Parts: sequence; structure tokens; C-alpha cells
Amino acid sequence: MTDPLITFTIPGKPHAWQRPVKDPRTGRIFTPAPTKAAEKRIRCAALAAFSAQGVDHLPASPKGKWRERVVLRVSAVFVFPRPLYLALEDQGRHYYGGPADIDRCINTLLDGLQHERNKRKRITARGVIDDDRQIREIGSVASFYASIDEDPHTTVKIWRIR
Repeated sequence: MTDPLITFTIPGKPHAWQRPVKDPRTGRIFTPAPTKAAEKRIRCAALAAFSAQGVDHLPASPKGKWRERVVLRVSAVFVFPRPLYLALEDQGRHYYGGPADIDRCINTLLDGLQHERNKRKRITARGVIDDDRQIREIGSVASFYASIDEDPHTTVKIWRIR
């Protein structure tokens, strides 16, 4: 396989996507604040990595030309905080066995990479990809507890397929 188009690290604990919630008073459906904050953190880290390489964002397809869309492959490693019960074990990484599902972590990652839009489909926060439908392949995905000398983070690699 070729080299990735971009590789970047998102500092902080990986976040598992939370289902939208209905406000009992107003009846409005909204995304919980922790998920919104995680998506914003992902978006900021991705934009910083792209701008460091001199790339603004990945080009989108012309409107209605879905066949010409830029197609991507994403790979990720989620590193969670090390629990206390592993303090006496060996100092390397251990596979993650906590409550956050890996598919929900991927969902938060993919949502964080794309532009944030309001109800009228207007962009309210710029991301690095136009839509997460551009991602056609999920490469290797793993989740670990951090080693002794490591902080929680997520490492992301993005390849352009076509």
C-alpha cells in the first residue's frame, strides 16, 4: 500500500459517539455536548495537520457528481488512559477492554473529520472532508490502554483511493 496522504494525532481521551437525545421540555433532538466537544477537538487537530502540510481540505465532488467524489481510506489507533489495575503489570500497551465500543469511536472520528452543517445544510464549522460518505474503506482499527509513559490520544491515517 502507498504512503498515507496524511497522518495526525488527536490529543486527549478518545470519545465514543453518543446517541442524539430528545429534550423532554421542547421536543428538540440534539447531539450531547461531550460528543460535540470531541468532534470539535478532532476537527481542530485535523485542520491543524492539514494546514501544516499546506493543504486546506480534501476536495469534494462537484454537486450531483457523486462518481467524481474523492474516495478515502481511514485507519485509526485509539489509546485510552491506563487504568490503575494495570499499574503493576508490564509497562507496555494493553488491548482496551473498557465500555467504549470501537465502532462508536470510529463514528465520532468520522463525524469530526467532516464539515459541521446546520439544518439548512449550511456549513457552520469547516472540516477536512465534505462528507463522511467519501470514506469507503476502514483500514486497521485498534484500541489500547496507554503504556506507562504515554498520554491518551488517537492516531489517524488517511489515504486517497481515487
